[in-house]
Amino acid sequence: MLLGKALDRKPGVVYPEKNREEAAAMQEAQELKQELFRRLAAEGAAQMGVADLRGLVPSGLETGVAVLVSLPRDLVRALQTAPTRAYYAAYHTLNAQLDRIVTRGADFLEQAGYRAWAQTTSAVVQDAGWSTPLPHKTVATRAGLGWVGKSCLLVTRAYGSAVRLSSLVTDAPPALGPAGGGEPVQGLLPLRPALPWPGRSCCGRRSARRPSCAG
Repeated sequence: MLLGKALDRKPGVVYPEKNREEAAAMQEAQELKQELFRRLAAEGAAQMGVADLRGLVPSGLETGVAVLVSLPRDLVRALQTAPTRAYYAAYHTLNAQLDRIVTRGADFLEQAGYRAWAQTTSAVVQDAGWSTPLPHKTVATRAGLGWVGKSCLLVTRAYGSAVRLSSLVTDAPPALGPAGGGEPVQGLLPLRPALPWPGRSCCGRRSARRPSCAG
């Protein structure tokens, strides 16, 4: 009986049960995203967003999740003249926090039955030109968290470029929508088409003197 109904269906016609299945899948994806974001925020993420990475990654993990934490204001003000010991200490502290955030996120997705890989500082490999296979900035811009400015840093609406980034990739459904803790900013400034993927710095050239381009 069901096979007969399937054979009777006309191409291009949308049937009610298909709409229900798609709506249920979207609802499930949204609930997964909300729970993931809740867990990331509980670990200290200030903002997060989901990116569609189809066409960028060959691994099949085509959904990216970008997270960021903000730098303390007093720390940023002290950088007007030169890097400080306090910034150096915060740099490593925030990187460790981001590693923990994306690792917990990847663990949650794996427990939900999906593949996931956290792009931690120990997992990501930089080449001699400070380039990485999938920079956090690429995931963040595609997730609507900001755009790449002239400084080659991610610029966000809430924090400017005073942020540290990390990301994870997964085969979970993207459930694309507004970035957590903010709103998509693609409409503010055009995103650079030559984002650092693959093997190029965000400035379009390799330079060991620009470690910021590795992010």
